Parts: sequence; C-alpha cells; structure tokens
Amino acid sequence: MDLDEFLIRHDGVISRQQALGLGMSSAAISRRVDSGRWRGVTRGVYLAAGHPRSARAQARLAVAAVGPTAVLGGAAAAWWLGFVADEPHRQVVFTSAVGDHRRRTSTSLVRHRRLCAEDVSIHRHLRVTSPALTALDAAEEIGLKALDAVLLRRFTTVDGLLRAHARYPTVRDKSDRG
Repeated sequence: MDLDEFLIRHDGVISRQQALGLGMSSAAISRRVDSGRWRGVTRGVYLAAGHPRSARAQARLAVAAVGPTAVLGGAAAAWWLGFVADEPHRQVVFTSAVGDHRRRTSTSLVRHRRLCAEDVSIHRHLRVTSPALTALDAAEEIGLKALDAVLLRRFTTVDGLLRAHARYPTVRDKSDRG
C-alpha cells in the first residue's frame, strides 16, 4: 500500500512506526512535519494536513497514541462497529502494557487489560474489541441499548455475551465475599 492510500484508509492518521513500515525514512517524516504536511498530535502520531480531526480520526489517534497492540473499546468501539449512532466523547483504549502512557490523547482513557485473542478484531483497519466484549463494556457507559443493538443486529448471541463475560470476571461486592 502506498502512503496516500494508507492515509485515505486511515482518516489521515499515521504513526511513526507505520510510516517507517511503508518505507519512509526518519528524515522524510521530519520534512513532512516541518513543512506542515503532517501535524504531530502526540509523540510519534500524526494527522495529515487536509484531514479533519473527525470522530473517526480521533479514535485512530487514541489507539495509535497508546501503541501497536492497543485496542479501541467501550462506547467508542460500539460506535466504530456501528452498534450506536452517537459519536463518542472519549475513547477507551485497552492495552496489556502497564505504565504511564504519556502518549495518550486528551480525549482518551487508557485502561490496562489483557485481552484474549477472540476479543480483538480489526474493523476498518483499526483494532477494536469483539462485538460481544464491546457490547458488555459499552453497556456500562451508554446503557442497555448497546446490548440490544448487538443482539438485534445479530453481531453476537446471548451465549457469546456470556462467554465474553466469563473471560473477564469482575470484582465482587464485599458483601458477596462471606
């Protein structure tokens, strides 16, 4: 894939690692930033000039800022996957890397969670949580409409939701610990 096609498919968002992977040199990246063709959004993540900082671009920026193994989750993933129409106000990004995550964006919330392989998918060239896990996490933020949407549109089943829930047991209330 050439650079222009990549930028179109990724809403104008590119990370330094992605640019290097496409054959660009560090000097070429610096020239694009210095000339204003790319704007640094956070360290090592850029938005190409002419591309708006849309909700789609913001989701990509949030994931790219955390790193190559980051995964979009929660209500933002529900919107990305088409379960809900409302654009997210913030992006929840999951990562297995423990740390400070200084590269996160101003509208993202980074959470540490080791995701099972079956709970990560790629949709429109972005790593997102699977439909079942997305619906469960989004229900915390936006309510039961996330669960209704995923079931009514047959993105998953009740059994799929139950299996996803079982993979990530929650901490029980202290009164349940008898």
